[in-house]
Amino acid sequence: GGVYRLNETTDTWMDLSNGMKIGQFYRIANAGNNDVFMIGGTQDNGGRKRLTIGEWVNANGGDGMEVAIQPDDMDTYYTTYINGTGLQRTTDGGLNTVDIHQNIGQQTNGQWVTPYDLDPNNSNVIVAAYDNIFRTTNQGDTWEMIGTNTIAPGEGFTDIEIAASNSDIIYAAYHDYLFKTTNGGNTWTTVNLPANAPITRIAVHPQDPDK
Repeated sequence: GGVYRLNETTDTWMDLSNGMKIGQFYRIANAGNNDVFMIGGTQDNGGRKRLTIGEWVNANGGDGMEVAIQPDDMDTYYTTYINGTGLQRTTDGGLNTVDIHQNIGQQTNGQWVTPYDLDPNNSNVIVAAYDNIFRTTNQGDTWEMIGTNTIAPGEGFTDIEIAASNSDIIYAAYHDYLFKTTNGGNTWTTVNLPANAPITRIAVHPQDPDK
């Protein structure tokens, strides 16, 4: 994860890694109210957070995976570990974190990079796609299940996306299958695609939720 020096007198570590090109990012996110602040999840190097141009600090340990920043408050962001475990929330810029994954309250199976998405219209609302899809309206304090992988039960979804123009419309992907709900997860349909190829990411048009 880099090069660090220990001061044995003060028992503190100094990060000497600045300038080293050693990070492989799985996911990145930019703050909506600050075009410099960025957070990313990296392989074997944990979460990395950019405070200013050229200044990166640690955000979380282990493998950093999917990340998200509350659009209007860059001190509130989310990080996670492999398979969606260790989904953490901070509201004070990382000084304190809360494990909101455990609030789901049941066994979850997620992809290596487990996807989750903040609702563009209400960032207190998050959907997280494990083998089941869960939704929270209070930043992860409580969750409800709104979908399940009917194609391969027990397998995690590969991506999930909430439409910015209509929060009730959500897309979820599993390999070459694309699923859609128009009622917030009460019912799901399979979207017919022109070709069979693994879906890695979903992007929804900001005004047209069908595109």
